[in-house]
Amino acid sequence: MKFDGPALYRNAVITDGSRPTQKYKAEAATFELPATVDIGLTYERSLGDNLFASVSGAFVNNNLYYDEYRGGLELGFDMEGLQLVGRVGYLNQPKAEDNVFGATAGFGISYKTGNSSITVDYGYRQVQYFKANNVFSVKLDF
Repeated sequence: MKFDGPALYRNAVITDGSRPTQKYKAEAATFELPATVDIGLTYERSLGDNLFASVSGAFVNNNLYYDEYRGGLELGFDMEGLQLVGRVGYLNQPKAEDNVFGATAGFGISYKTGNSSITVDYGYRQVQYFKANNVFSVKLDF
């Protein structure tokens, strides 16, 4: 990408002599636009009347960073109006000198009543240089 147009013209500052004001064009540097291609698959399966599982994997190609491979597993239990889910995952960047992010884990509880529901989720993400990330979320659906 490269910027161009009349907004790049500037007035030159004259330091000596009596010359009229002249314009010059500032040349903008070119740069590459960021782009990613994400390809993923998920397989879901019922393990019984109230149990379910899903396995997922993804490949992320980023033109300005290292390629990533992601994988995850989710196990859940569903009963009348209440759903409990546990999740684990991993992110790998094979060409990177070190992986900043590693394993992830979490759980969620969802309660449905009538036309509304409330969901509480917790997620943990391993980080190499800083303390681990802990994320809590609450979702109200009505």
